[in-house]
Amino acid sequence: MELELLPRFAREKHGEYAYRVLYRSIMTWRLEPGKSLNEQELASALGISRTPLREAMMKLKEDLLVEIFPQSANVVTLIDFDYMEQMQFLRKSVETAVLRKLGEGIPQEMIPLLDENLRLQKNLCEDKKNFPVFFELDKVFHGMLFEAMGMRWLSSYVQKGTTHVDRMSYFLARRGNTHPRKSYQEHLEIYDMLVRGDGSQAEEVLEKHLYTFRNIRLSVEDVKYFKNIPPSVLEVLERKSY
Repeated sequence: MELELLPRFAREKHGEYAYRVLYRSIMTWRLEPGKSLNEQELASALGISRTPLREAMMKLKEDLLVEIFPQSANVVTLIDFDYMEQMQFLRKSVETAVLRKLGEGIPQEMIPLLDENLRLQKNLCEDKKNFPVFFELDKVFHGMLFEAMGMRWLSSYVQKGTTHVDRMSYFLARRGNTHPRKSYQEHLEIYDMLVRGDGSQAEEVLEKHLYTFRNIRLSVEDVKYFKNIPPSVLEVLERKSY
């Protein structure tokens, strides 16, 4: 079982630890979409009983990362293109409104925090070993934009629904279809435009930033990881299969 066994926090409950390890392993493709999850093997690898493991599985189900089949093995969910489209539509609608408002004046106390986040992104975006940390900084950056508007709860709500998009981002980076450097540069553009008070230009960059997955080109071998694949991608696959 390809788990990334993270260090445990002090007083961390077994179920919380199991959730954190499994979440990280799924998001970073150590546990690939479609992977069968054997409870006994997982519990043994994590050094816990099956009861807290099942608690973690229920949370992962809520995150749309695991399908639970009673009396059978649980399975890591396939990445769903339909779900990504709908989630990014919601995210674009909400985050565009945030950028428009921040374009009228970004709180000065947020500027050094965003500066530091972007500095860390720049340092990490070239190192494949640190891609998981980079993607965490990506989420924090977008969260900061919401927080600047006093909308931390809304940020948490939106980001909880991006698990399929986040897995796709890691997939694209791992395959070399895109690079974290590009995400960093787009974040920097958004930030610079907001500081200049140009919220409308920041909105244009945001749309390009959110819909990278629309231009994906899958190999025949990769199809098994996805569902509801758009016709444009299927056409590419058909041409490559001859």
